[in-house]
Amino acid sequence: MPIEVEWSELAVPDYADSDAAYFPQVYFQPLVDALGAIGADDMGKEALREGISKVAAQPRCRDATRE
Repeated sequence: MPIEVEWSELAVPDYADSDAAYFPQVYFQPLVDALGAIGADDMGKEALREGISKVAAQPRCRDATRE
């Protein structure tokens, strides 16, 4: 499955020196863990094959003041 990473949106200019440690911990290891847990049995493997066409890694923030 393709993984699209919006590097320009993930990177924060003042924190570039910590990106190598931060990105795997925050974005990629949780994704690997979740997909591994879902795909642990035949039903989960089938669900992944049929239900996910790609994964996008990009920051999203929710403005609590908006409805």
